[in-house]
Amino acid sequence: LSVGSPVLVLLPEADTSVERSARNLAEVKTLRVSCLNVRDLLSHEYVLMPRDAVAQIESWLGTLE
Repeated sequence: LSVGSPVLVLLPEADTSVERSARNLAEVKTLRVSCLNVRDLLSHEYVLMPRDAVAQIESWLGTLE
C-alpha cells in the first residue's frame, strides 16, 4: 500500500500471515472486527477490510440504510 497515511486493516478472523506481514509496515495496524473501536477508526486515515469483515460489522451494528 503506497498511501502514505496510517492504514487500519480489519480482519473478520485471525489471519497470522496478514498480521505478520503488516508488522513490517510502520503505518499499518491490523485489528479483528470483534475488537473494533472508535479510537482506532479515528486514528487511521484509511480502513481496509474484506467483504466478510463488512458483513460482520453490519450484523453487529446494522446497515446504514
